[in-house]
Amino acid sequence: MLLVSLAVSVTLVAVEAPALDARWVPVLVVLTLAASAWRVWLLVRSPDLRLRRAGFWPSLLAGVLLVLISPVYGLYAFLGYIEAPLVFRGVQRSAAMVLTAAACAYAQIGGVTSPLWSWPLYALFLAVNVGIALLIMLVERQREQTMLELERAVAELRAAEVQRIDAKAQVDGTPPEDLATTVGGIFAVGDTRSGSMKRVASAVGEGASVVPMVHRWLD
Repeated sequence: MLLVSLAVSVTLVAVEAPALDARWVPVLVVLTLAASAWRVWLLVRSPDLRLRRAGFWPSLLAGVLLVLISPVYGLYAFLGYIEAPLVFRGVQRSAAMVLTAAACAYAQIGGVTSPLWSWPLYALFLAVNVGIALLIMLVERQREQTMLELERAVAELRAAEVQRIDAKAQVDGTPPEDLATTVGGIFAVGDTRSGSMKRVASAVGEGASVVPMVHRWLD
């Protein structure tokens, strides 16, 4: 998207469109290449959430600067609406979304060189984009709450299943099949268990459930 925006911006300069001053093209090229390299590096290191959080702010700053030079980069700035909820919580998420809204509003109106530019109109566009940001944050918060409820439900179901198997084990005198291993007295819980759900809540439930089984085995 960055390189496409650069190509469109250079084309606008070539046709002498008023949206972009030709003197800013070298700066635009340098910023675009630097931002592209930065994002590629972040993608390579994507599993590191702390790095993604730290790397978001330079990306957002680059997006704001690019939009100020060429409003065509508004599409790139719009990515902030998608990325901020994924890497931030609380105040940092709100700040990132508001800055994204400001950059998008500036791009949508066409910048200060646009014949449509005026502060009241920019305020209107900004209000619309802030509304979009609030809606996205509301949806993301609802999604997070739903995922937490699902994890709790899965953990409860898992705990109930473990209790059922435990009750059967007390009658049979054998350890539960899905928590036992081929080595007597050694149990597997969480991600070490074959077919695990890869969820923290489920692993905690299994860990708590296996404690009395270990005690009985030792006795």
